[in-house]
Amino acid sequence: MRKILTGLAILVAGQSFAQTVFPQITGLEIYRNTAFIKEKVSATSNTTIILPHNIDINSLNISLQPDICNILQITQTKAEYPQEYKNLQKQIEQLNQRMQTIDSQLKALEKIQLNPKGLDENISKIGNIYEEKLAEREKIKKQISQLQKKLEKIRKKYQTSIKLKTDCQTPRLNLKIPEKITGYQQYSIYASTFNKKIKILNNLSIKNQTDFELKNISVEYYPYMKTLTIQPPPFNRPVFRTPKLYMKQVEALPQTQITETETKFFYTVKNVNIPAKSSVKVNIQKKEYPADFNIFIDGYATATPFLMAVFKPDQNFPPSMAAFYVDGVFIGKGRLKPISEGEENKLYLGEDVFVKVNKYLKENKIEKTFLGKVVTTKIWHYSIKNKHKKAIKIVLVDRVPVQRTEKEEIQPISSKKWKKLEANGKIIWEFVLPPDNTLELDFGYKIIRTKE
Repeated sequence: MRKILTGLAILVAGQSFAQTVFPQITGLEIYRNTAFIKEKVSATSNTTIILPHNIDINSLNISLQPDICNILQITQTKAEYPQEYKNLQKQIEQLNQRMQTIDSQLKALEKIQLNPKGLDENISKIGNIYEEKLAEREKIKKQISQLQKKLEKIRKKYQTSIKLKTDCQTPRLNLKIPEKITGYQQYSIYASTFNKKIKILNNLSIKNQTDFELKNISVEYYPYMKTLTIQPPPFNRPVFRTPKLYMKQVEALPQTQITETETKFFYTVKNVNIPAKSSVKVNIQKKEYPADFNIFIDGYATATPFLMAVFKPDQNFPPSMAAFYVDGVFIGKGRLKPISEGEENKLYLGEDVFVKVNKYLKENKIEKTFLGKVVTTKIWHYSIKNKHKKAIKIVLVDRVPVQRTEKEEIQPISSKKWKKLEANGKIIWEFVLPPDNTLELDFGYKIIRTKE
């Protein structure tokens, strides 16, 4: 159990040449795969720092201020708890077992069926036994509390001591200590088609698995993995061999490995309270943006109508899990892709069941012309019905083949003019469909091939 002190360093009587201090917690630094308690110490050139019993000096991250200060030596001593500590633990365990027995006895007394003969006398006897058991339970509870206080005193005494020698007279130490604390962020996305807005709530869930609580601290959350890699891995050129002889080395593309080491992007939340052995959820931020809503249909994939919001945020949002709500109704959870600052971002919000889409193959034939060409024709028919009580914008996407050789020609076919035909064959239509109206569209292509 850590003792958290918020005061300055404590001088040990009779030690004018050395100083024993308890660090002051200044914050919590959380990554997706680890977390650190941030602490500071005002020390002397020869200082003993009291840390939790399970800390190892190899896991400590210590920096000094001013920068000209250097650490000359670090020595760690770790004391074992005495037999008294183990005896107290055993006594507490025995008392807890006794309390469980009493609880079982109390439940059994509550379920006793009384004989109508001598009812008053039976009630009196059982009531007396019940009261005795309650009194015994309360007594044991107080005994456990007293023993736990004794354990606490021993924990405060038997902790890890780090003896630190520096070449500065009054250095200021900053420590980062790894702890059993985890954190992850999750978005709540609220879409309002009536107000034409997107609201993004960013929450941070923190789980404290330690035996101490953190009060009024500042939490920094980095939405990526903390890694020890500080430089790119070396590239070793591969050697290709046959069973009998070496082949000539050839130029090969390197295998790329992306290592995310550090970024300026992180969240800071102040005045956070995290009780011991508990979980808390804190709000990081709330953002609201105007948005345009339309129905997106990718006919080449599934022809499913998805509600899509288009908006331009004023900051970046890293990828994370999110809960999605449309007009106050929860529609599900999924992973939010990265959202880019200042760019037009698209957010998909599930299937719109009030838009009905039907697509079928209307024509599929192969013909030969008098000039020796082979013409392949494929045409699909779309039927899109708006069952909303308001007009909606439809964005329909499909694809046509891309010309691969000079001996073939691609001719797109559409009964309605498309908005855009991209070089990769992606074709896009946009329509505004009034309520209770149906859009009919024929789409396809011809592939004209010339024989050699």
